Amino acid sequence: MMMMDDEMENGRSVYQDKPRTFPAVRSKSYSPLIFRILRQINPRVLAIFLLAVFGGVFYVGARTSPIVVFVFMICIISFCFAVYLTKWVLAKDEGPPEMSQISDAIRDGAEGFFRTQYGTISKMAFLLALVILSIYLFRTSTPQQEAAGIGRLSSAFITVAAFLLGALCSGIAGYVGMWVSVRANVRVSSAARRSAREALQVAVRAGGFSAIVVVGMAVFGVAILYATFYYWLEVDSPGSMRVTDLPLLLVGYGFGASFVALFAQLGGGIYTKAADVGADLVGKVEQGIPEDDPRNPAVIADLVGDNVGDCAARGADLFESIAAEIISAMILGGTMAQKCKIDDPSGFILFPLVVHSFDLVVSSAGILSIRGTRDPGTLGAIEDPMTILQKGYSVAIVLAVLTFGVSTRWLLYTEQAPSAWLNFALCGLVGIITAYAFVWISKYYTDYKHEPVKTLALASSTGHGTNIIAGVALGLESTALPVLVISVAIVSAFWLGHTSGLMDESGNPTGGLFGTAVATMGMLSTAAYVLTMDMFGPIADNAGGIVEMGQQPESVREITDVLDAVGNTTKATTKGFAIGSAALASFLLFSAYMDEVSSFARAPFEQVDIAVPEVFVGGLLGSMLIFVFSAWACSAVGKTAQEVVNEVRRQFIERPGIMEYKEKPDYSRCVAIVASASLREMIKPGALAIISPIIIGFIFRILGNITNQPLLGAKVVASMLMFATVSGILMALFLNTAGGAWDNAKKYIETGALGGKGSDCHKAAVTGDTVGDPFKDTAGPSLHVLIKMLATITLVMAPVFLCDASFQKWELDIAICFSILREEYDGVYKLWYRVLNIFILQCRITKYSCLQIFKIICLLKFCQAIAIIKHPETNIHTHHTHPFLTLSNAEVATTEEKNCTSSADLPCLVPAQDGFSSPDENGIDNRIDQTFSRDNNGNGKLPYVTYPLRSSLKKTPSKYGETRRVTWPDAHGKDLTHVLEFRSSTAETFFDRGAGKTCHITIFVLNFLKNNLVVVMDLVYFFMAVFLFSYLFIYFLWS
Repeated sequence: MMMMDDEMENGRSVYQDKPRTFPAVRSKSYSPLIFRILRQINPRVLAIFLLAVFGGVFYVGARTSPIVVFVFMICIISFCFAVYLTKWVLAKDEGPPEMSQISDAIRDGAEGFFRTQYGTISKMAFLLALVILSIYLFRTSTPQQEAAGIGRLSSAFITVAAFLLGALCSGIAGYVGMWVSVRANVRVSSAARRSAREALQVAVRAGGFSAIVVVGMAVFGVAILYATFYYWLEVDSPGSMRVTDLPLLLVGYGFGASFVALFAQLGGGIYTKAADVGADLVGKVEQGIPEDDPRNPAVIADLVGDNVGDCAARGADLFESIAAEIISAMILGGTMAQKCKIDDPSGFILFPLVVHSFDLVVSSAGILSIRGTRDPGTLGAIEDPMTILQKGYSVAIVLAVLTFGVSTRWLLYTEQAPSAWLNFALCGLVGIITAYAFVWISKYYTDYKHEPVKTLALASSTGHGTNIIAGVALGLESTALPVLVISVAIVSAFWLGHTSGLMDESGNPTGGLFGTAVATMGMLSTAAYVLTMDMFGPIADNAGGIVEMGQQPESVREITDVLDAVGNTTKATTKGFAIGSAALASFLLFSAYMDEVSSFARAPFEQVDIAVPEVFVGGLLGSMLIFVFSAWACSAVGKTAQEVVNEVRRQFIERPGIMEYKEKPDYSRCVAIVASASLREMIKPGALAIISPIIIGFIFRILGNITNQPLLGAKVVASMLMFATVSGILMALFLNTAGGAWDNAKKYIETGALGGKGSDCHKAAVTGDTVGDPFKDTAGPSLHVLIKMLATITLVMAPVFLCDASFQKWELDIAICFSILREEYDGVYKLWYRVLNIFILQCRITKYSCLQIFKIICLLKFCQAIAIIKHPETNIHTHHTHPFLTLSNAEVATTEEKNCTSSADLPCLVPAQDGFSSPDENGIDNRIDQTFSRDNNGNGKLPYVTYPLRSSLKKTPSKYGETRRVTWPDAHGKDLTHVLEFRSSTAETFFDRGAGKTCHITIFVLNFLKNNLVVVMDLVYFFMAVFLFSYLFIYFLWS
């Protein structure tokens, strides 16, 4: 089977008399723009520049921690190893010219789609960065950030910079995966002409290059951000931020990575599966031609899809997983170290970076353990590719266990709990076992050597319907074992951490959540090797397609078929691994979200009660989001596939010579259709995933503000996050396993079982494979990203979901700004009214109106500054606050109405719940103690409060900014004179009283005005941002 005939050895094809039907060879000098720019730079200048950059990186790292320097060194060494793998792979020959031509066409299509897709994603990322910036300018800060002098502007730019860097690195990770796959596929095809073992080695090392770069960039990027913020903010110096609070500044990095990964996975998944479905339905089912036959007009689009959907998207997916897991573990480690008062908390914070640095080392060893032979080998039992890959995985796991133990003893040892590091080492071992269990379970349910796939193939012998039923049943059943494994892993790791001996000041155990974080790190401690196996799949698939289109001998196709089948299994197993890691990472991110809410709300946030109706509704909405997202993703594949099917049918009808090799199919037409449709169809599910948590949290935050539940929005979002994670894990398990099983059941039949290719059983299996394509390569993988992106977006937007008193400051700022806009900037006010009229009454979104609204957003802060300068008494951020503003937060009881003519009438004065400070005429603050009146049952009530005003020295003011002096007694009966400012005509009714008369200021009126003002400002600002985002999103997307 392995020996090549003389005709093949001479570079001649058995089909050489048939006309070629693939595109012409493109220029070998083609390369991406960045490479062309770098090649034009003087090598010495480039070397000096790189040395300067790395020198600066090491300098900042040295000023931060020796641990950071160690991480930098491992990452740079790993990048050098990746360069070695690249040179080794590219040194292999590309084979005969016909295969090079096909490879060039695939490369052109993949890189063209990549440029278009990531160009669109980059525009959306910049637009979202503006939205985040505008939101963060009005958000509150944590007490730690305020103490360190990090204001809103600094916090906003830090988050936006981290978001953009995360998005950039995620895009580079995706490009790296695609770049190597479109160059390695033809070299694997060429190696298959000589030896199956060599072909396997080329594919593995090509995937290893991508994996090392992806994981290295995730670690390197987070480490650079951490070191930069540490150095810039002078962390741990007197009067600055503590190191335990620093990880909260990194959440934007994870959100940027998730944002790019979601759209990369959606767009690439829609592309690859729409092309695959269209090619299979018309080619295999209707025309009866083999897979990857050059006569199929959609075959190039199908092969391009393998690269943009499986390689580029998977690289961005795993990059996002590692980045999110590192950041969440750093947050939990810092929180635990702070609670336990650990002297040097840097080890607990930087532990995730060290673990993943060792991941680069152990995975590199696993990749190198797969060696080829000089002599042509055979695909016997010993040379089974899956066995060889599993041996490499075993090498990586053994080394991971050793390095994990070393890392825990090095970084997690503390005198407060000398044996804690051993418990955490066991947590890591739990994670490593969990990873291996997920790989084994996925392999069992998707490999045709095991019973489930054989049973599914047998069901195909009785028709298409029974194949579908059996596949759905298999997918549903396959959710049981992974869920049990996840459950055991979380509980075991939690209790190992809980019993580690680490206690807070009250003597309560605090290591449980960090134990689950360590288990997640253990599961991802061989992530680079797992990604290598994943990248192996699409490279082998592409190699098989090139061999088929290049019409190479059957013996070569047999080798690539076996590699392709193994690749399908590795893709399925790594998807199972991705689900498990996503589950544990989402749990960590949820815990980090609760910690962040506690910091911003300045109140404990440790439990979420789903018995509360609003919280339960949030959970329902989270589960609904998973199903609607999956439906839209599969529907996008179906719609795009219909366009492909129609185009392929049209070409077969209009060009009948295609089937006889007399006419050339128009490959570019199918590529253009799939590229355009996939970019269009990825918008709706992606926008749903991003906007849903923000809208839900915002709406329930407003409801919480009205009902005096300041944490309601945060609780509802937490419930949504929990339910979405659980539903997403189960749905992703079902979709991935069912799709992988259908695919390998078809390949099992194609080996000659149950009638082989072309039989009725095979046609039924093709139907099942067609149904499973969007399951396993579009909706399922996208759900991995979705559940992690929901967690990262809630981390970034957590302050928006809170309505505590400190956070409502910016809402009152907006109210003040609108008053100034109305009274002092009449032109701007008219412009604002005109734009709102266009939006609300005419429902029109125009470029002009959106730009004007953006100007209004920018003017808000500007007007606030003017308000502080021109009307300092309106600045609510100072300590001297007006009583009627403070009273808006009152929860007090009623008092009877009476005229207060002396200090003996003091009981008619009822202040705010916590009291308030009110300056007298000399500017001296006088604290008014809280006074409650009770009803007959002893409960406080709040209809109104009466204030006795002693004098009215001026007539009723008519203009904003005028003042009047009023007098009332303080808590000790002493008369105080106060200067009150009128903010609107409504205030006239409050103070227009004669001397010695009672002025009745009703609290419920004040609360009504204040709360509705907040609601109006919330809604106006929210819809203003939504309209702006929607217009610019559409404008940039189709401009």
